[in-house]
Amino acid sequence: MARKLMGVWLVVGLSALACPTVSGQSLFDDFSTNPIGTRFTITGPNTSQNAQGQSVLTFSWLNGSIVANYNSFQPTTRLQAALPVRVNETDKFRFGATFRILSNGLVINDAESFGCEFATFALINSTLTGTSRDGGDAYSQVEFSYFPQDNPYFDTTTIGPTAITGKMSQTDFFSRIFFDFGPNTTLNDEIRRGVLPPRGLPLDTPLLAYIEYDGTNLSHPTLDIKVSVVTGSGLDPLPIGVPIFDLTTAPYTDFATFFDGFSCDLFALVNYQETPWTTKPSHIGTVVFDSVFFEVEEPASRVPLGLVTTVLAAFAVLAISSIRQLCNRTVH
Repeated sequence: MARKLMGVWLVVGLSALACPTVSGQSLFDDFSTNPIGTRFTITGPNTSQNAQGQSVLTFSWLNGSIVANYNSFQPTTRLQAALPVRVNETDKFRFGATFRILSNGLVINDAESFGCEFATFALINSTLTGTSRDGGDAYSQVEFSYFPQDNPYFDTTTIGPTAITGKMSQTDFFSRIFFDFGPNTTLNDEIRRGVLPPRGLPLDTPLLAYIEYDGTNLSHPTLDIKVSVVTGSGLDPLPIGVPIFDLTTAPYTDFATFFDGFSCDLFALVNYQETPWTTKPSHIGTVVFDSVFFEVEEPASRVPLGLVTTVLAAFAVLAISSIRQLCNRTVH
């Protein structure tokens, strides 16, 4: 059956940018034309398997969207694009995506898995971010982390922003994961109270999610996450209840020892392979991405790349004012 997805046109500065766009310190792509092999490249075998056991591509383009077939047993594959400027732990930046998690063919195995990610997008490093997220070599990245399982390890469905350091030293991987482990990022209470649906994020629903990192006060760098439903009139924020996260308060980590920074030069959609200690995949499912974006605050001392654009309006104002048109797209 045909599915209707909604694309979002973003406004940067005073004028609407034709998409795809790389301008100044911002990146936006609405996939209106096929980006694979041109604006975006694939690393990894790009092979996956759906719930029926059929072989499918991990990432493909269809009718103006990227179709991502996630399967935690399949080899790690990334669809990635170069950022207009490299960012590190001293910067302030935002990045995000509009997407829809499809209910058709979705399999989540709560009893299996260490807690494998789904619908993952991130800013990564072209040389330091490896292919093993749970095995320990995916250093130097900032990511949107969503764990849909109510699994034995985390004991809850979880969502939050993550920074993984390792710019200077690629050792002690798990101590370099800065994530707010605990009740701030768990969703089961909201699910039980009925303010969020099962699995936390609604299915077959256009969503806009973004991460903001602020390293302007490096003694207290912060991460923030927001997820909203895209409607015909704007954005309807989801009550995920995740507060702004001060990385210096990260439990189970020693900030002074393990926060040696990060350096990111790529935007990536990622299907990570789970270390095969379970008997079946933790998840199988399709996520349709309508657009991705990135923007960075430009210090006065930084010389801009290309055209100078103003991209530092508060995100809520930017997003609501920028939804000028909802474009119907057919995805099978």
